[in-house]
Amino acid sequence: MPRKFVISLTLLMFALGSCMTTYEPRPSPRLVTIMEAGNPLLVKNGRRYPIGLFGGDLEDAVAPNAAAMEHAQAFRNQTLGGFLLSMVAIVPMTAGLVMTMNGTDQRNASQALPNTLLIGGVVAYAVGLGMVLGAQPHMHDAINVYNDWIDAGMPADATLTE
Repeated sequence: MPRKFVISLTLLMFALGSCMTTYEPRPSPRLVTIMEAGNPLLVKNGRRYPIGLFGGDLEDAVAPNAAAMEHAQAFRNQTLGGFLLSMVAIVPMTAGLVMTMNGTDQRNASQALPNTLLIGGVVAYAVGLGMVLGAQPHMHDAINVYNDWIDAGMPADATLTE
């Protein structure tokens, strides 16, 4: 085996191994975020709540705190909506790009349809991406509101009233 290949493979193995953690927080009613296999995970009282791509068990983790649950729902809805919008936007973007490259609409010198599809798709994709990125603070707000509620001495089985 060439020496550069062996060195590269060794460095890659160390890099991949560094993405793991074995830390386990002590059981507590507070929510703690840890990483497991590269994915964020919430831990409360020793129970694990996977967050996943669209919020997973975040709502269950912050229950019964009403304010935290609202943030968790906003995170899930905004992430899911943004993801779906971004995926749907790929269709007109691709159609507009293919029509432009193939000159399918040559009878219309303005190329209005392909350009409209392409630009509309790009705008919809950007809006979807903005929704996904804008949802992230809701996840952290849900965790922080819940933890502040616990720190204020509220019992874990009481619902927050404002």
